[in-house]
This record gives sequence, structure tokens and C-alpha cells, in this order.
Amino acid sequence: MGHRSFTPHPFLEKLSKIANFTSMFLDSCKRLLSDKELIQYLEGSKFDAIFMDPFFPCGQIVAEHLSLPSVYFLRGLPCSLEFQAMMCPSPPSYVPRFFTRSTDRMSFWQRLGNFLATMGSSLACSVLYSPYDPLIQEFLQREATVPELFSHAAVWLMKYDFVFEYPRPLMPNMVLQKKKLFFFSSFPCLFPFPFPFSCLQLP
Repeated sequence: MGHRSFTPHPFLEKLSKIANFTSMFLDSCKRLLSDKELIQYLEGSKFDAIFMDPFFPCGQIVAEHLSLPSVYFLRGLPCSLEFQAMMCPSPPSYVPRFFTRSTDRMSFWQRLGNFLATMGSSLACSVLYSPYDPLIQEFLQREATVPELFSHAAVWLMKYDFVFEYPRPLMPNMVLQKKKLFFFSSFPCLFPFPFPFSCLQLP
């Protein structure tokens, strides 16, 4: 399976696999949100915040319903959606996209390829996240998009290190997690270190 992940496949076949992957998680999310007993338990528990990996937006939908601040811990979202949600500048003519093998110094043709990669990833993101829009409207009783929900996150704990990646602008609530990492059950954890005081003041 790991080898197949890096084996080239036709674009339409990739989109079909993404759609199947999305439908599986979408169905899980529908089942979670329709569990009235669980939702009532969450409403009565009076949590202070929700800590999640936002790759799929079900956790953020619950956070919106409970009016709780959400803390994200992630490496990145498909098609750099985290920068779109937080309105971080990320022009395709200057910021290389994943898997393009480009650097910040691109020729005209590399910039064109980077732009086409951006358009392709936007299409893939539409396939991935647009099925959640009716679910959001049904559960929250208002219209909203996935990027809009992601923009409400209180803190983004980003597993970036600009030693290995292209430097890019970050918003004040996007914190780089580049301290010493250890792994427990395939989940990266951090040794304790002082957290920026400004990030502790959740809205």
C-alpha cells in the first residue's frame, strides 16, 4: 500500500479514490452528528476547548455547535487549505506547491506548472470537502463552508520547520512546533516547553 501511494496513477482515478475516501469519512461524520445521546453528553460536559486534527471537518462542526474554541494540531491540509482559511499570502508564482519539486526560484515554465498544480489541488479539495456543506447546513442550521469553519480555529499548532521547508507568512495564532519530537503509537508528541502567553488567551 505504501508503494502504491507513490506510484503514478491517472488523474481521474486519483479523483475517484479521493471521492471514495471522502464518502467513508462523511458517513462516519453523519453517524456521529446524528447520535443525539453523544451530542447531549458533549453539550452537558462543559469542555473548555476541543483539540483535534482538522484533516476532516467533523470535529470543527462539533466545536461550532458547542461554541468552543478549537486547537488544531496538524502537518498541513490538502491544497494548503490552512493558508486559505487563515488568509495567509501564498501566491503560486512564488510559493512552490507540494510534489512539484520546485524551489522559491522558479523559471516561467516552473511557475506555470506551479499554477496548474494549484488549480488541480483546488479541484481535488472541492471533491474532498464540498459534500460536507449540506451536512454543515443541516446540523448548524446555517450556511457555511469548510474553509469558513476552519478560519474560526483559535490556535493552529503547525508541525513545520522552516529549516526543511520554504518559509512562508504565518498568522499570529499559527504556532510552529519544531521542538524535540518523540513518537508514541505513531502520534508525534512534544516534550514540555513554555507556551507563548498570547496563545493561551483563547476567545
